Amino acid sequence: MSNQRNSLLSYALRLLNLRARFTPEIESKLLKKAVELNISDPENLINQIITDLTKDSFLNDDKLFSSFVAHQLEIKFKGPLYIKHQLLTKGLKPALINEKMRLFATSDKQIQVLKAYLSRHLKSDNPQLKARLFRRLLGRGFTSGLIST
Repeated sequence: MSNQRNSLLSYALRLLNLRARFTPEIESKLLKKAVELNISDPENLINQIITDLTKDSFLNDDKLFSSFVAHQLEIKFKGPLYIKHQLLTKGLKPALINEKMRLFATSDKQIQVLKAYLSRHLKSDNPQLKARLFRRLLGRGFTSGLIST
């Protein structure tokens, strides 16, 4: 049993060495690996590994969440709808995403990001250019009400 645990733990550490990951991502990848290794009752073993990784600070969903949202907002100029979709694909629960987004992607923060984006891209008062930027920001996941402010 310890050999199976060691192989799953080393796999999890290799994944985390490549980049930081959320707990549900690690759980799903460990479950797939456990099926490959023909481990019976992998859920209990995976829960132990996740607990150990969290205790040893290899997994920290709160810290990763805040840095992920900040990077998407400030560097990539992506809005909350886009960010929520990305987090859903990573396996996070919608209730948790909504709760954390209220903390890390406040409307003031989004307005700051929109102003920075518009100051860089809006060169004139041309209505066609404004309409194009409006559509682009909608596509980036910002809400129309926030863009209009």
